[in-house]
Amino acid sequence: MRKTRILCTAFAVCFYIFLSGCGSSSKFSAFTPTPPTVPLKPGTVKNPADLIGLEDEIKQAYLEETNRQFDWNLTIDNVWVEKFCGVYNGYAAVLMFNTYISPMEGVWLSSELEVVIDGVSFFYVPITGAEITLYKDSTFYGLREAYEDGLLTRDDLNSIAYYQNEGMVFPERASKRPAGGKIIWDGDINREFDDRTIVMVMDKNYTDWRFYASDFKGVDVVRVYSVTVLRLKPPGLGINRDDWRDILDIEIANPGKQNVINAIRELEKLPFIEYAGPNYFFYYAPPLIHYCSVP
Repeated sequence: MRKTRILCTAFAVCFYIFLSGCGSSSKFSAFTPTPPTVPLKPGTVKNPADLIGLEDEIKQAYLEETNRQFDWNLTIDNVWVEKFCGVYNGYAAVLMFNTYISPMEGVWLSSELEVVIDGVSFFYVPITGAEITLYKDSTFYGLREAYEDGLLTRDDLNSIAYYQNEGMVFPERASKRPAGGKIIWDGDINREFDDRTIVMVMDKNYTDWRFYASDFKGVDVVRVYSVTVLRLKPPGLGINRDDWRDILDIEIANPGKQNVINAIRELEKLPFIEYAGPNYFFYYAPPLIHYCSVP
């Protein structure tokens, strides 16, 4: 019988989506951006008018690529440029949405995704799966790939981040809080787990804390995914705040199972983390699903 391998985080995501569907809609929170180091050139500000003559071309290229990649049958009316963050070295920085991935009305969206590229943070709504891409000549490029290939400068990244994160705010950080007990991971390298991601259960006293990649001292973090957060308590779910724990998933810069273990040991030193462990692979034989949990 065929077995399928999945990551433990996927279960937490599905559970969270189930819960979030029961609540009211809410914009996700992020940080108040700082202006770009180098101001954008005239005509490259986040303004839909700047896309005149280019928007239709981008939409058509995105439509063709999306239908080909996922074997969908979207039409041009099902895709749009959600955000335009300027033109850099001839490449347009855009956030593309389609009707399959756009946030649904009535869904409580509090999960958050921080992507870090050379110290520059970009914040997204992870349930959409959409991130900023560069477009030129019918081709889309991932932001990290474009930067590493020299298509963007770090000042360009700062400018794009400024416009992507614009207008998103979050409650001010609380002061340092007392932490409870810890659960120390006692596994070994022979267990089957992902070689780049770590699952963390946060201390209950930090339930409404907004974590950044820079909070995880001693670990080079390139992505922070807040899988479950209770910053805004959805109505009608009967959640006991005292029993709730936020779950975060981080990606490290240098993949490798030993690097994951080393990062876990560093994370265990931080007061706001109750448990840090690998993102295990679990197998199931469809249609049976074996549910998993973290300690």
